[in-house]
Amino acid sequence: MASRGWGLVPKTILPTIVISVVIASAVGMVLYLYEKASAIAKSRKTAIAIAQQTLAERQVYAANVVSPLLRDFGGPDQGFATGNNTIHWVTSTMHNPKDKGSLPLPAALVHLVSASVNSRGANSHTIDLISLDAVNPEKNPLKTGGSQTEIFAMQFLQSEKNPLAYREAVSGEGTDARYVLWYPDIASEACVNCHNSLGGGHKNDWVKGDVMGSIKVTLPMGTDLADAKSSALRIVLLVLGAFAIVTLLQTLLQWLFVSRPLIRNLHTLERAAERISQGEIDQPVAIDSNDEVGRLGQSFERMRTSLATLLDEVEKKG
Repeated sequence: MASRGWGLVPKTILPTIVISVVIASAVGMVLYLYEKASAIAKSRKTAIAIAQQTLAERQVYAANVVSPLLRDFGGPDQGFATGNNTIHWVTSTMHNPKDKGSLPLPAALVHLVSASVNSRGANSHTIDLISLDAVNPEKNPLKTGGSQTEIFAMQFLQSEKNPLAYREAVSGEGTDARYVLWYPDIASEACVNCHNSLGGGHKNDWVKGDVMGSIKVTLPMGTDLADAKSSALRIVLLVLGAFAIVTLLQTLLQWLFVSRPLIRNLHTLERAAERISQGEIDQPVAIDSNDEVGRLGQSFERMRTSLATLLDEVEKKG
């Protein structure tokens, strides 16, 4: 291995550096995932509030405007008289705000509101009322080429029939990152009566409590994710800085109290071994240490004295 040629100090400091980098990276990753999860939770809370408010406004409109008018003046295809004018219910695609003879249907009202909200641009949130059984094909993901994620989310909500269920996803990267929430649109009595009477091949067996579609809320997340990354990077740098200081102090203390005495004693033993190999056994091996290196030095000294005694005996016999 390449490390065999390294000195003692690099070999002892390298593990600390590697561990520092690994720990700092792990801390940064955990922090980023935590910050990302917090940003998603914040977006989820905001999106659910938007969806619930939109559906509540539609419900109030249906209960206090649509239902009384339909009850008193007939169905949406019949129109109703008000003063000298006849007012008809229209969809969002037919609605003209300058036409005083029309009122939007409840779903159309949401479409008109969402169009107004969505016109604010990419930096704002968007909302949309969509359905796999939408009367308007422009609001049907199956007919507009919606993503599989969106279609699966809609199918899940329809199968659950849970007013508190939702599906979410994060799409895009960087400044284009978006949080998307699909929240169930639960059928009320007014919705059921209206949609079941539409005909034209549309679904006509809705019952109260069915999930007719979803309020889709999209929020920009680019800034939140960028902040999460920046926060994680700052923590990584702080951790690396702390480890660098600790490593520097460790290196200094280790050099003063461990490495320098150890290297000096090892050099002494190296020179002693070289002298003994050349037959110079008169100079004692002096190691001023009580640790393992000191005991090794004592073993060298015993070996030297034993060799010296052995050589003396050999010379006397000779």
